[in-house]
Amino acid sequence: MPLGTLLERYAITLSTDTSAYASGDLLADTQEVANLYRDHRECILYDLKIVDEDDQGTAINLLFLRSNTTLGTENAAFAPTDAMSREIIKKVVVAAGDWTDEGAYRSAYKSLADGIGCVLAPSTDTTSGYIAATCNSGTPTYTASGIRVYIGIVRLEP
Repeated sequence: MPLGTLLERYAITLSTDTSAYASGDLLADTQEVANLYRDHRECILYDLKIVDEDDQGTAINLLFLRSNTTLGTENAAFAPTDAMSREIIKKVVVAAGDWTDEGAYRSAYKSLADGIGCVLAPSTDTTSGYIAATCNSGTPTYTASGIRVYIGIVRLEP
């Protein structure tokens, strides 16, 4: 199968609760990535950059989902059911040591070399993709829009 456009970028601002989180909490429930599956076609997760504008730098798991499935209540324990777990395509771990302190914010970058590559495919005839996040360590406090995720995908063509 030949590859189409080499790389396309999407920006997602995660909506988060503004109270302190605990390790294991759902950081951001399912968020839409509009037009990720243009013409309902699969794509490959190529790389991502995450920016923590609140300068917390704690470990975060990013979850890529096949459908718009709620994973629970933000800032409460993440406890997916079997049905929810079947919708998770890929988990990308951003460890505390992955963050670079940029002064007023922190950023982390993951690429194919870090093992994040996978085929993203919708579960239904949709063009939207979905992403969520969990808190993996610490007790961070975020503003309502302090975490931004930039994903790069390679589009698959027939």
